[in-house]
Amino acid sequence: MNATPAKPRKSGGTSAAPKRQRAKRMPAEARKEVILAAASEFFARHGLEASTRDLADRIGVRQALLYKYFPSKEALIESVFDRLISERRDVPEATLSTQAAPLADRLFKYYEFIGLPSETSNTRLSIRAALEDLTFSREICAAVARGLIETDITIDAKSGISGGGRSLTLANHFSEVNEAVSAYGMQGHRHLAEIHQELQALAGESLNIIFTPHIVPMTRGLLATCYARLKQSISASELLDLYRDYYGDAPFVRVVTRSPSTKWATGNNFCYVHPTVSHSGTHLIALGAIDNLVKGAAGQAIQNANLVFGLPENMGLDWPELYP
Repeated sequence: MNATPAKPRKSGGTSAAPKRQRAKRMPAEARKEVILAAASEFFARHGLEASTRDLADRIGVRQALLYKYFPSKEALIESVFDRLISERRDVPEATLSTQAAPLADRLFKYYEFIGLPSETSNTRLSIRAALEDLTFSREICAAVARGLIETDITIDAKSGISGGGRSLTLANHFSEVNEAVSAYGMQGHRHLAEIHQELQALAGESLNIIFTPHIVPMTRGLLATCYARLKQSISASELLDLYRDYYGDAPFVRVVTRSPSTKWATGNNFCYVHPTVSHSGTHLIALGAIDNLVKGAAGQAIQNANLVFGLPENMGLDWPELYP
């Protein structure tokens, strides 16, 4: 019987074949940027209705990797939009949509439209990329429109944790948010461009706006406090009358005689506004409170749709408040 020949041993002097060099993995942030850039081009070419599977095939990544960085298609589209806004922060949205067409135009269509009753028909719409900026500027725009204040404006906003959306991050864990208040977006929040656009359109001049949002440990609600130096002396009662006259035809703005509470707005579409004058008489202090999930989101979207389709502005929005 023939024995199977043994395999020859490698001699000590013979070196093994060199190991294949493993390619370095791209850092997560760099990979995310590559995906964002590819997604921008993809959505511009194929529209927002295109599937994430097609996007994944086009840019050569697994769908699971897309959702690792972006938990939903909506989150991916919003990230693309945020990137666009951050790159052109000082450019008005109307200009941006023409300069960056067709991508910007498609992205703007993804968000809600708002029609302005005083100058807007069903075919002439003013596009808004975000809705909460209306609240951040609502309490100050009467004073801006009437030329009462100087060009330096400070906005301090406090928002419930639901303002950050449903995506889970370390920052919105209970143990991180409970019994804590923190600021974010101090180097340029994504809503700052819209605030600038709306207030400067009213003022007819350039404004210097500081906007600092904060997360507070409550589920819903948003309270914004605005400060600006007065150009002329005015009493608190005169200021209140001016605001009531300015918002007289606004069905969802309530001018109140004391500082509003976010609890007043829980579950309704109202924006509660209170203007007053500082103790020294030199500054305007204006506050506004809303429910960020209604006036800041779903309720405002319904209100906008009513205007776009020529329906009564308050249709579907007249329901009893939940307070207290």
